[in-house]
Amino acid sequence: MKHIRINSFALLFILLAHGLVAQQPKTHEKTKYVDEQGRYFQHVSLPLFLFLSTSAEGDEKVRLQTTTKNAHQNAFYLDGHGKHFIRHPITQGKEAGESALLRSMMSSLDSGDIAVMDRYYCSFMMIALLLSQGVQTCARKHHLRHSDFRRGKRLGKYDHVILWTRPQRPKWMDQETYDKIPETLELREIRFHIIVPGRRTQS
Repeated sequence: MKHIRINSFALLFILLAHGLVAQQPKTHEKTKYVDEQGRYFQHVSLPLFLFLSTSAEGDEKVRLQTTTKNAHQNAFYLDGHGKHFIRHPITQGKEAGESALLRSMMSSLDSGDIAVMDRYYCSFMMIALLLSQGVQTCARKHHLRHSDFRRGKRLGKYDHVILWTRPQRPKWMDQETYDKIPETLELREIRFHIIVPGRRTQS
């Protein structure tokens, strides 16, 4: 009996020691990666240095530098996870404004992405263009559009499917693109209230 107890204790100690080793957190190397499509990925905490050149070979490249003077003045840092864009503002011409800037960025969105937008972008054409490349949208309804939950296909309280009709071609859109826009869009509209203590309730 004494011999059995000793073996049991030894086995229990081995199992406990193995469990302690298995529970140690794994450490991952902070690195960068380029996939087969040429897309660049890197750990969010790593510095990022940008270079400009007028040739594809990178001859006489110039490194971009920030204007702030600190220990990392020559490095850029990503502001979070996900996709990041390098863009310049559109400040002149008929294509000036936030809507034109969003349209210029649409090619960076992939099929299956979800565009979460402000009510300013909640228009038939903007939603149609995004849907044409497989991008779903979620946006507050534009203040000029009236909501009537008695109409459409009712799914629940303040929840229904509505039908939008294609408006006239805007000046910034060419006729070929306009002809590809569907005549109607079937959209789901819901109403809910955002309640934050100390702030005005929004819907």
